[in-house]
Amino acid sequence: MSNVSRREFVVQVERIGVACLLPTVLASCASVRYAGSAVEVDRLVVLRSELSTAGAALIETPDDQLPIFLRRVSESEFVALSTKCTHRGCQVEAAANQLVCPCHGSVFSLNGERLQGPAEHPLSRHSVTADAQRIYINRKAVTG
Repeated sequence: MSNVSRREFVVQVERIGVACLLPTVLASCASVRYAGSAVEVDRLVVLRSELSTAGAALIETPDDQLPIFLRRVSESEFVALSTKCTHRGCQVEAAANQLVCPCHGSVFSLNGERLQGPAEHPLSRHSVTADAQRIYINRKAVTG
């Protein structure tokens, strides 16, 4: 058995973890599509029809930041989350009923709560309102 430094060991574990998660992440990403938005002062406007049949979408932002993950909770309630991992800033991706960071393996619930580190904080949330045809997402995220 060869001597492996702690750093080399951690790098190898990260690679194995990402390799194990990648098929799941890629398979589930197909069900979450990108949706466009319009800017209206300090909020993004998304048509309800842009959500997938599963009730979720990645919302493109006009300033080329990471997309916002938007999910319908009920007919009148929505959750909008930053897809920026609170560990190192990689884009989290939908995987089954979670959001997973493919860079270091942090896992978040679909409501943004941290389920597994190395991230120590939840994903940032955006306030959301809606009417019969449109969903309005405040552009400024509120931490946790």
